[in-house]
Amino acid sequence: MTTPQIVHAPHPFPADLLGRMVALYNRSMATVHGFFPMTAELFRRRVLDFPMYRPEWLFLAMEGAEPVGMLHAAVMRHPAYEPAGTVEMVCVDPAWRGQGIAGRLLDTALERFRHERGLFYIDGGGAFPNTPFYSTLLNGSERSGIELAHAETVGLFRSRGFAPYRESIVMRADLTEELPPLALRFNALLAGADRDEHVRETEATWFDLVFRGWKLTESSLYTATRREPVTRAVYVPMEDLSRHEGRRLYGVFAVQTLPEERGRGWATAHFHLLRRIVRSLGGECLELHVYADNAPAVRLYTNVGFKPQKRTCMFRRAPGA
Repeated sequence: MTTPQIVHAPHPFPADLLGRMVALYNRSMATVHGFFPMTAELFRRRVLDFPMYRPEWLFLAMEGAEPVGMLHAAVMRHPAYEPAGTVEMVCVDPAWRGQGIAGRLLDTALERFRHERGLFYIDGGGAFPNTPFYSTLLNGSERSGIELAHAETVGLFRSRGFAPYRESIVMRADLTEELPPLALRFNALLAGADRDEHVRETEATWFDLVFRGWKLTESSLYTATRREPVTRAVYVPMEDLSRHEGRRLYGVFAVQTLPEERGRGWATAHFHLLRRIVRSLGGECLELHVYADNAPAVRLYTNVGFKPQKRTCMFRRAPGA
């Protein structure tokens, strides 16, 4: 085999190259959790037309006119929480693996990161919160790092100085499985609470930027004595992933309970209510990601019917490492 040339994406992006690149992505990423077949139109809308997209950060390994590997990186500043770099996605055509292409792509990105000032760190594998593109797999499943089962990807990032930063668990709840009836105290909480459901407006927050266009629904429970919600969750149908898997999936994000109200059962009651709401909308499955070291949250989600599916890990390194 010859040695593919590493180049950054052309601008404007030729339609024929875009089609071949999307085909490469679909061949390469089919085993990643939350994958569904991408289209050129969707990639253009969600990536190339995104205001923060820069063609110099989308690297292609070209064998003649054919892309055989690609890596997407980015520098995230405001409204990100901290200035940081991120490797959003790296993939290599299965027929070209074992040739060092992924390493060359990653080295090219890391060399470019060295010229950026003020970065706190570089995240590998699309680690939230610095992921406007592939954290959502373009309307699929939100990711929070590299799947630990993908040993080659983990080894690639370790070999370039990335170290495990924080592990997450992907969990799903089958809404066709009935849970035991709520205890009286949880029912009493729901009976005494006001409920609000509304679609979030587009705001200049990182959360809304990442999940732009998803029509996020915010679900909140209030008491008569508080103006702010005692518990809040954001959920959304994952349309493309649902079509690919053949069942209606919803993602759950931004689950929060006021610190002084924790331990009283609000979150448990809210999740039972949320299951009923989503099921009434035709939902068959809920998915969320939770940090593995957040034992109270893992216990809560397990108690309301969620089961582990995958484990992922953020990998992080210093900019000049």
